[in-house]
Amino acid sequence: MIDGTVLVERLLLYATENLQLAQDDVCVKRNLLLQILNLSTTDMPQIEETLPFGKLKMQLMTFARENKLCNVGEEDLFAGFIIGTLMPLPSSTNKKFRALREKFGAHAACEYLYDLSTHSGQVPSIDFNESVTPYIVQDGISVYTSNDNYLPTDLLTHTTYPKCPLCPEVEGYIGAKGMFGGGLRSVALDLNGEKWNMRFARAYSKTHEGMVCYPSHDKRPTPAQTFMAMLDFIEYLPEYSAEVYFNGDSLTFDSEHTLFSIGITTQTQFDEDTAITLSSVPYPDVEITAFNDVYTALRLQSFNRNTLERIAIDIIEKWQNYSDTSMGIYGRGIDGKSLNNCAISARYAHDNRYAVDIVLSTEYFESGHESNSSDIFDSKLNYPSMFGRFILEKEMLKVTESMVAVLTKKIPLDNSLFAENAVLNGYEKTLKTLIEETGYFKDAHKAENASKQAILAGLKGAVSKKSAFPSSDDGVRNLRKFLASINIR
Repeated sequence: MIDGTVLVERLLLYATENLQLAQDDVCVKRNLLLQILNLSTTDMPQIEETLPFGKLKMQLMTFARENKLCNVGEEDLFAGFIIGTLMPLPSSTNKKFRALREKFGAHAACEYLYDLSTHSGQVPSIDFNESVTPYIVQDGISVYTSNDNYLPTDLLTHTTYPKCPLCPEVEGYIGAKGMFGGGLRSVALDLNGEKWNMRFARAYSKTHEGMVCYPSHDKRPTPAQTFMAMLDFIEYLPEYSAEVYFNGDSLTFDSEHTLFSIGITTQTQFDEDTAITLSSVPYPDVEITAFNDVYTALRLQSFNRNTLERIAIDIIEKWQNYSDTSMGIYGRGIDGKSLNNCAISARYAHDNRYAVDIVLSTEYFESGHESNSSDIFDSKLNYPSMFGRFILEKEMLKVTESMVAVLTKKIPLDNSLFAENAVLNGYEKTLKTLIEETGYFKDAHKAENASKQAILAGLKGAVSKKSAFPSSDDGVRNLRKFLASINIR
């Protein structure tokens, strides 16, 4: 049995060392915990050693289960709620964040909120580089395998109150699973004249990953307004980049709120061999580079935010309405919805210029592209892949291992390898094409490299099918035609 009084003192000691609990407030928090945990004693033990969060939370869950303090299966929620009661109130969190930002800079402010988020258990302390293993990096594309097959949490959880996991009312909430309550803390940012909320989340594709969310269900900023908010964000917290992916006019995140992703990451460089240098007639101070290979992308760089912002918004709005039926691009349908997608990244370049990448894509095409037939690599795409970052399942290592075994003739090439539930199910075409092109190998390292190259080619092919313009002379010609419509030549 867990001693409740010892548990209370361990919680208070942890909170003073990790959750900003002031010594003057310890007595009040002790009394609150005694009430919630149904303890009447005032003979409290002296505790000097702090337990790590995981062990402390496990003791709290065990105590709740032993004393029937919550419903069976809700011990995790209860523990999160208890941790939340020991944390600073949102007003205090916001005040300290802003004070740190003004006195010590953006880095100190973000480290404060990030540490608070990890120490409360709201965000796992394992960051991006610890959660993935590099697989292959080439042609401006970085491929990783996930160490635990984590996928971002589905945000489409609904209750009457709070309405969804991104509502401000979620902070401190104990209730439905997936509501992120308990120890959640966010900070309010004034972006583009509106209030947005910034919070950290479990790292998936970048370091110190998080999101900046517009709080309202009823009002949704336009893509242009969201982009301007992203620029305000990087000005306020310049260490971070901001990313968003619009599927037509709507965000691709499963959310009823407009939001963009934030974090610290090395941006994709695309394929520099396909770079086309362009300029804008009305905004000559903006350096423009176009890429049209795996991705159709535009990179804008300038010290002048005003001109960069104008040309970027021109591109975004023009693309959402743009049609070129010869390329299978249909713009806005009769229902008023755009059929064109765009991924937008905003950051500071190494020379402190504003740098914006706009990746143009579409789901609809008939000619000029490769076949749109579905294959296993199509399922590997998600929003980070539009910025050149692929996070593959851990099982991809077993796929590679099996391909190497076939390529080195350790196991025979047999149809059973591609059967349902087999490791290589879905990779038959990839492996057989590789054998036709390269033959077999005596060296396992060369076979592994060839296998990874084949996987990378499959991923690039999946992205290419979504790319706005094909990587051909016709594709480049039609890309220039689109850009000419907004005076970029």
